[in-house]
Amino acid sequence: MTNSEDEEVTLTYDQCKRNKRILKKNINANQAEALAKLNEQPSFDLVHQISAILDIWSKQLRKVEIIDQNMLDLLDSKTFKDEASLEKAEDEIVQFYHQSLKKFSEAKGTLNAMAARLNKAEQAAQQMTKTRKSMDTSFVGENLLGNPLAKLPDIKVPKFDGDITGFTEWHSMYVALVHSNDMLQPVHKLYFLKGALIKDAEYLLKDTPVKEGMYDLAYEAVLTEDFNIRAIIAAHFAKLLDMPAITPSSLRDSISKIRATIRGLQTCDIDVAKMSPLITFITVRKLPEKLRIDWENSNLDYSTYPSFDSLDKFLSARCFAYETANLMSSTSKATPEKANGSPKKPKSALAASGSPKTPPQTTQRTPVTVPKCIDCGETHYLSQCTSFQSKSVADREAFVISKKLCKNCLRPGHLCSVCRSSKCRKCEKNHHTLLHIDTTNQSGGSDPDPKSSLLAIRNSKNVLLPTAVVKVRKGRRFVLARALLDSGSQVNLVTEAFAKQLRLSKTPSDYSICGISSSKIQTNYIVSFDVHSRYKPTKISLEAQVIGSLPYSVEPQLQKHVATLDSTLNLADSDLNS
Repeated sequence: MTNSEDEEVTLTYDQCKRNKRILKKNINANQAEALAKLNEQPSFDLVHQISAILDIWSKQLRKVEIIDQNMLDLLDSKTFKDEASLEKAEDEIVQFYHQSLKKFSEAKGTLNAMAARLNKAEQAAQQMTKTRKSMDTSFVGENLLGNPLAKLPDIKVPKFDGDITGFTEWHSMYVALVHSNDMLQPVHKLYFLKGALIKDAEYLLKDTPVKEGMYDLAYEAVLTEDFNIRAIIAAHFAKLLDMPAITPSSLRDSISKIRATIRGLQTCDIDVAKMSPLITFITVRKLPEKLRIDWENSNLDYSTYPSFDSLDKFLSARCFAYETANLMSSTSKATPEKANGSPKKPKSALAASGSPKTPPQTTQRTPVTVPKCIDCGETHYLSQCTSFQSKSVADREAFVISKKLCKNCLRPGHLCSVCRSSKCRKCEKNHHTLLHIDTTNQSGGSDPDPKSSLLAIRNSKNVLLPTAVVKVRKGRRFVLARALLDSGSQVNLVTEAFAKQLRLSKTPSDYSICGISSSKIQTNYIVSFDVHSRYKPTKISLEAQVIGSLPYSVEPQLQKHVATLDSTLNLADSDLNS
């Protein structure tokens, strides 16, 4: 440590405050000068001037930081009534330093952006210089400058179609190639400007004649019409938010559009790095469910939200995987063979004279990480779990339903109806072999029946199944519901009206319910709810399939008979008329 720094440490608290007050005035003056110059016309000379001011500003901030540290060391905690007062005093000491440091960082970032734009323009100008040297000197000196209508140099000017999201990039290139080109006369620049405007932008200069004195007016008209930074940024945001859902076939195109949007925002001096998590969130919401789950599983760091760079790498890898899989799928298809196994004859001599046969290609699956078992927590698939295998078929099926797994592959994330895994090895039905119900003892023995529910039907004889009035929770209160007890049923059923009244959450299901005479009812949803007794603190959790209605009613004479029973008894269902 130098002697001057030692002297600063030995200053009194009041001396530190006085020195800091002087530094604050100097810093504020440098800050105002730097911000004013940042609003001037950019040039390399201006960049050097601002850089010198920022260097002085940085050294002054360092001195303020040292003084603040001395003032914090000189604070006497005994002079404060409590800890909160001491912390407040400390915050007031360092407040100016943090505020000025933030403004310094913003000015530094603006200066770096200005320098980057100037370097880009200089590179374009250097490229233009090379183009000039390749042109014929006599043509430039006599024809181009002496005759405004002479043949113009071959400059590939970028086109602007009226989409304001591409205006800033087009404008920077146009300025470098044409507007700042001293070799071109204004009338030549007007010619290039009119040729650069196409489609929706063409109308701007459609009626403007190519003659002397019109270029400045035409160029100003284009800037007035399209150089709206606020509208350009809003258009970029709208493109990102309104982007359609991403599919595997549109994945690469969607990534390219998102990258173009990011580049457009960067040309508007937007700090895209700070917006990266938001762009990631919006993009992930556009992904298909399977790809979204794979993305979430690939990120194990939950301490921060991932950036778009990591998502971009993930999606790019998936693009290559999809494209490779499609290519291998198309090339691995064998030549169709006849029923006797002999190959078909080629349709043309060209096919017959082709290259020798190559051995058939085999497609290998991409290695995947084995997930943790949803039943026991070990590292294996559910179908390999001994705990799951030890359950009965009914318990396995109930477990699969409760965890919202696919009944065909025993994995989450999709419905059984769209699962591409192999089917049951015993019956070829759309369920896993572990969920197969052996029906060999039934007549026919060839087709396992779906869940059955034996419901009573009305005929000349009265059939009375037991019923009970139970309590079911609806929000914060209970409602009464009648339960029909069918001892021959293998599945619980509720009516659509019951599920709707209690606002139960529906889960997609694909059950077939078989009744008498093998009549089948297809259900599409399953619900979960709790049933409470009216007389005891008993609760049962149930899962039930949703159907339109239950075909059950009670004859009037049976209702009269129940009404004659002892009124002191607690009947499970005392009112059959409701």
